[in-house]
Amino acid sequence: MDIQWRAQRKGSIENGYGGISSNFDQQRFVPFIYADVTEHVKIASEIEFEHAIRETDSSEISLEFGHIDYLIREPINLRAGIILLPIGKFNLLHDSPLNDLTDRPLVSQLVIPTTFPETGAGIYGTFYPTRLSKMDYELYVTTGPCGYDTDGTPRISEQNGTRNARQRKCPTEDGFDINNGKAVVGRMAFSPVLGVEVAGSGYYGNSSPAFSSSYTPLSILALDWTLQRGRWELIGEAAWAYARGNSRAIAGSTFAGAPPAGALITNQTGNNSVGIPPQRMNGFYIQGNYHFMPQWLAKWAPNRFGEGSIFTAVIRYDRVNTNLDNSSGGFGDLEQISFGLNYRPIEDAAFKMSYQYQPMAFNANTDQRIHDSAFVVSAATYF
Repeated sequence: MDIQWRAQRKGSIENGYGGISSNFDQQRFVPFIYADVTEHVKIASEIEFEHAIRETDSSEISLEFGHIDYLIREPINLRAGIILLPIGKFNLLHDSPLNDLTDRPLVSQLVIPTTFPETGAGIYGTFYPTRLSKMDYELYVTTGPCGYDTDGTPRISEQNGTRNARQRKCPTEDGFDINNGKAVVGRMAFSPVLGVEVAGSGYYGNSSPAFSSSYTPLSILALDWTLQRGRWELIGEAAWAYARGNSRAIAGSTFAGAPPAGALITNQTGNNSVGIPPQRMNGFYIQGNYHFMPQWLAKWAPNRFGEGSIFTAVIRYDRVNTNLDNSSGGFGDLEQISFGLNYRPIEDAAFKMSYQYQPMAFNANTDQRIHDSAFVVSAATYF
């Protein structure tokens, strides 16, 4: 569960009434259901209620993941169901109580559309190259991306990045693939010693609908790292996405003003002033954490600040550009610096506050680039 209060310097919080600058939001309430069917068969699931105070289409109730695992041996196991795709590390470990800042990194919102689950099947496992090192991997075949509306309008844009290309956002109500193709996704993580991990991951799938003869694959590559030493921690992630042919009309397009197949698309909302959808995008974040507990606090109130409780000071730099083909800088050319402090009475619960400086931001209410900042307070816990 997590709840937040946000004070945005400019009224860029969308609420259907032209934007506000201060808002409470019950972000998520998420029951987990796990079961050991047998010694080798396991079930894991997460039912997510987002913004569920609203009884409208903008609230979301979904199965965030739900899969069956068949355990064979530690180096190889089988998994099938709705799977959190192993693109970067944040998509796998995105739960609010795990993270030391309230907001997700920009690259994990726009280039890697966290959360990113799809229906599929594959293998995963762990093996140990040396006595001190460890290698983890996941490899799946899943439902492919939903890159277009039924009239051929591209769903990948500067404003939303790749977010609307997920099946959970697709116009199809059955959750099926929009073509007969599938996506392949995998991640390999190497930990040479305890406290150090570096991983690479990739995703590839055709995003064109079945009615079109065009082939427009979406590919995403990511690199993530974790370095821990004592009280210090350095984490980060970088990602590159290529939506080939997204800026040009696919065969069979029928949207208003659709050009011939292969011609450049213009006048699409959510993109730059010319309205040309993006093909290439990238982004990264780098975050430093320092964990501490003042001794005077532990002595003054040992029941509240004793063993198991911790403070964390955080600084994170975010940079993302959702249209590298637009040299003038579009809606998705964003930058943010976050300063945070949180308190954990136990590891599974966090009370957070942060200040976000946004020298390059975007106001979705006015479709304008702005200079902005925000103060955010939140609480998140497992239960």
